[in-house]
Amino acid sequence: MKRIWKFALMGVMVGGMFSCEQDSMEAVNPQPHDQALDGMASDVATLLNNPTARKTLLSTLENKEWGVKLETLLLELDAAGVASPKTLAQSVEASKKSLANGAMPDEVKIPELFLVAPEGQWSEKDLLVAFPPAGDEKAEELVKAYNAAGEVVYLSQLERPEVPVIVVENHGHFAFVKEVELMNRMLQEAGLQVNNHMQAISARSASGIEVTKLDKIRLNNDQEPWTKGGAEIYAVTSGIRNTSKEPEVSVIPMEYLDNDGTNYYPNQIMLFWDDYVYAAANIHYYEKDSGYNYKELTIILINGVTEIAGILSGQAYITALGKIAAAVAQAIPDDWYTDDDDYVDTFYTIEKNHTYTDYYGAAGNARVTLTPYFIPAN
Repeated sequence: MKRIWKFALMGVMVGGMFSCEQDSMEAVNPQPHDQALDGMASDVATLLNNPTARKTLLSTLENKEWGVKLETLLLELDAAGVASPKTLAQSVEASKKSLANGAMPDEVKIPELFLVAPEGQWSEKDLLVAFPPAGDEKAEELVKAYNAAGEVVYLSQLERPEVPVIVVENHGHFAFVKEVELMNRMLQEAGLQVNNHMQAISARSASGIEVTKLDKIRLNNDQEPWTKGGAEIYAVTSGIRNTSKEPEVSVIPMEYLDNDGTNYYPNQIMLFWDDYVYAAANIHYYEKDSGYNYKELTIILINGVTEIAGILSGQAYITALGKIAAAVAQAIPDDWYTDDDDYVDTFYTIEKNHTYTDYYGAAGNARVTLTPYFIPAN
């Protein structure tokens, strides 16, 4: 079905998709949205009227692998002599305050912006400023945006726009990296992760460490809409720490894994074998959904794994390893997320000193090449 993007106030068309029968336009039914993001988008849109501000916005955001923190952008605008709305600076300060002094807030919000540009030639005069809707990110929802005149424009969430759009977000790349850090801290405090990872490894392996690294990965479908930028994938590794069959769980960010159908060659360490007493571990891949609370999600994960920890000691290690993997998978319920596709794939019983070439996970969605590697002591 051909979709029409509607200017709610003007009835003009975007990107060459026309509807001249303004009176017959179907009603716009925007979904509930984040009022703070709405205000940020409106404030950024006012900057588009200033040629210097517009140029600074584009030069800062173009060709960036990830987004740019709002704090960074405001510094660039200030250096260019542009006065930005005070409400934007207030958003930055509120975010910094919530993360001050090593605090662990209930929700991580770090304001950022990224540019979604169409292929080929486009004009900066067509720039819009949008923010992700709060509902189901896989549904046919409308994305609210503003043009330089402050007029509201609705875009399709399911189709990449044919005009350049600056997206403002509180739960993007930078919040994701911070959330992973805090998730690992919670796992450490719960006794499910070695407290001082590198120190513990050095003490046990004076000559070096044995690892399994990820040489290549490809996802068939990351299910990420254009309003979220690149997909934010993370791995949950799980294994057995000691002969008492105590679980070891870690969260590893994979922020480079932006697009499906693309080969990535990260050379990233996935498994530190000194973390485990047995030579096998599991790797679970998930896509971060900005609709969840990382703290509550981690508590669910901790509870799910610790619930089975007491029954593992008398079991064969391979059985215990499988039960730990199942506990990780089952701890993250399908209905916890605002969409149904956050589970990416699982690789069960990855063995030490074994090479896996173009190896598919259990769900057939991820394909990886994993190789053993030894890192000598310095």
